[in-house]
Parts: sequence; structure tokens; C-alpha cells
Amino acid sequence: MAWYNPDGNQVGDEVWNAGWNRSIGLLLNGQTLQVTNEEGKPVIDDSFLILANASHEGVEFTLPPPLVGSNWNQVIDTENIDEPFAKVVVDAKVIVGGRSLKLLSDETPQS
Repeated sequence: MAWYNPDGNQVGDEVWNAGWNRSIGLLLNGQTLQVTNEEGKPVIDDSFLILANASHEGVEFTLPPPLVGSNWNQVIDTENIDEPFAKVVVDAKVIVGGRSLKLLSDETPQS
């Protein structure tokens, strides 16, 4: 698990107590679950990146590189009321709308 600023850098200690911080990213790494299956093999899963924006304005996030594959894929966008689950391949930067969040996955999208 890792926390990211909108600029793509990991969150430092000073950010946690800053009253001005309204946007943050959380990376859940499915490659490092530290769990094994019945055969003793490591369990791995997709990795997820949650981008949350509590500001009333959109915020541009620079994304960390995907852990698997070449792109992040949008799973949920709460700003898109008509199609919140629209599958979209995301570039290196993405704007998260005001008071919304995006959930991204490094999973290869299924046709």
C-alpha cells in the first residue's frame, strides 16, 4: 500500500497534517499480498489505484507506472453519472473531477 500526491510522488509526513490537502491517491499492490495458496504458491491479484478529490474543482493526477501491463484502466468514475463504470484506458495523467473519485486497475481489460 502506498499513498500518492497528485504530482505522482509518494506522500510525505508533512502532508498528513496540512489543512489544505484535498486530493490523494492510494495504491493497493496486488503483487505483494504476502499470502500463499494451498500449494504454497504466492497469491497475486490486480493492483488498484484510488484517486480521491475532495476539492470543488478538478485536479490533475500524474499516475505512478502500472505494476502490470502498460496502462491503468478506469474501473469507476463517480463524476460520470451516466456511465460510472465505463471502461477507459488512462494515460499518464488524468483529471479527477471535483468531489469525486476514480478507481483504476492494472488489469488487462476483457473484450
